[in-house]
Amino acid sequence: MANTGINENQVFNAADELIEKGVNPTIEALREKIGTGSFATISKYLSQWKVARSPKQEIPDIPSEFTSYIRKFWSVCYKEASAKLEIEREAFRAERAKIVEDREELHKVIQKLEEECSFTLTEKIRIEKKLENTNQQISKLNEELVKTQTLLESSEQRRIEISDRADRLEQQVTSILKDELLAAKKLVNSNNTN
Repeated sequence: MANTGINENQVFNAADELIEKGVNPTIEALREKIGTGSFATISKYLSQWKVARSPKQEIPDIPSEFTSYIRKFWSVCYKEASAKLEIEREAFRAERAKIVEDREELHKVIQKLEEECSFTLTEKIRIEKKLENTNQQISKLNEELVKTQTLLESSEQRRIEISDRADRLEQQVTSILKDELLAAKKLVNSNNTN
């Protein structure tokens, strides 16, 4: 059968029994009491038992001599901290006053910008109305231009027709005049020959 070894509880119980009997729990005494175990294992568990069984050490009160030094030290630290704190408070107050002043200035700038924005919006509306009126006038002028172009095209067509008619009439007149002139010449020639 294999050796299973010893555990912490076996060493702790054996050490407690030895102490009750007034025997110092050494590695050899524990090995003899348990009947088995390596020196290394027993030594490890014995160290843990000593730590677990050692009485808790209470912190003693501060000696009275130190109390006066601590109070003096505390007083100096408190005064220095208070002085630094007052300097920081004063800097904070100054910074706060500057922030309030900056905020008031910013409110003035915002108010001015809002007034300018309101004026700009009114001006924009006025310009948009003017643009709308101008666009309407442009539309009317475009309509009139289309009518005028139509009239102009019609007039040009009529001018061309009149010009063609005048050319034809001129040709007819020229032809008639030529015929008349020839007839007159013939008449004159016939009168002259007679």
